[in-house]
Amino acid sequence: MRTCKHGNQVPDEILERIHKSQAGIRNGVYVWRHKCCLCAFVRGQMLKRTHSQAPTGDCVCENTGRSAPERLLRALPFSQAGSRGLGRHQCAICAVHEGYEAAPSRQAGDTHEYSGFGDESKNFQRRARQALPLLVAQAKARNTITYGQLALEMNMPNPRNLNKVLGAVGTELKNLSVVWKEKIPPLNCLVINKHHGTPQQGIAFFMPVKEFLKLSRSRQREILHDLNWRIWNYPKWDQVMEHFKVEAVVPAKTKSLQTMASDIKSGKYGRGGGETEDHRRLKEYIKENPQRVGLRKVDKGITEYRFLSNDEIDVLFKSAPTWIGIEVKGVRSDAADILRGVFQCVKYQALLEAAQRFYQLEVDTRVILVLGGSLPKDIRRVVGLLNIELVQNVEVPLNFQC
Repeated sequence: MRTCKHGNQVPDEILERIHKSQAGIRNGVYVWRHKCCLCAFVRGQMLKRTHSQAPTGDCVCENTGRSAPERLLRALPFSQAGSRGLGRHQCAICAVHEGYEAAPSRQAGDTHEYSGFGDESKNFQRRARQALPLLVAQAKARNTITYGQLALEMNMPNPRNLNKVLGAVGTELKNLSVVWKEKIPPLNCLVINKHHGTPQQGIAFFMPVKEFLKLSRSRQREILHDLNWRIWNYPKWDQVMEHFKVEAVVPAKTKSLQTMASDIKSGKYGRGGGETEDHRRLKEYIKENPQRVGLRKVDKGITEYRFLSNDEIDVLFKSAPTWIGIEVKGVRSDAADILRGVFQCVKYQALLEAAQRFYQLEVDTRVILVLGGSLPKDIRRVVGLLNIELVQNVEVPLNFQC
């Protein structure tokens, strides 16, 4: 049995079957040349857990004709080690296949039936890699995100399709935990159901679903609070993204958002000339028709509610047990004005919480951003990152009188 410096082990008799190779250079980059053969073997074993067929890709071994995805091979660590010639300068592609063939088949009833990123031949695998840096951004912001918000950010019309996407992320992190020999918290559990506040089936990456569902709601909240803290405080999310060759998501560095931020600071947003008619009508319509933005059993709304800071929110519903603030942006609002509205929601949330403490009221607080049009694509990530509740494309009937 041989052990590499990365802590992976492979039997001698298997290593003896893997031929020597100095191949694997592309455009001056060592894609699979001098990569750790033992790590490649273990990676092949992990693939067997999630794939019903042996890996294939655009990197081909000239000796055996076996192939593997370039992304997989690039992620393997380098190694010059090896005694008796075992593990030194052997074919990483063939090592992956040897690991795949040596691993037991996945048994029916395994805890996780999700595949990982794989060769990204399937849409959900590509989306899973896209989702990873978005979820890391949420972890760094110490936030959760709803299925609906993440679907919007990823331009997915149906949030239900995120199940396999998030399962793939969870599987890859679980496999990486084996390689790194440390527990990586289930990042995918930051995505929660809007109404229940839980990761639903995603909790299976932390504990059995049936066991979780048997618990009281208060105990479930305690477990999720502890789990979120583990995810938020995990110190190696940058290394995880580096391992999977994905770039961090930093909205503030996006050129279009930088331009919007500059316009906001210089006052170049909106249409100018005070409140527009479409904004006024939308504001009044929401006040009279709260059900249009999903609100039920609320008291009559107040327009232009003024806080002690002298800030005004467009509409406020003062109802027990929740005060709900509404920030309105009409159909004519430009992208910069909508981005400004996103940050106004953050401010109003803090002001509502302060008023609650000031008046010694035991009520919850919510703030909803309501748009007469659609949310600009460039702002979707900001809405998700700041955990803004959003309702868009709200049309005011032509016969509405205000």
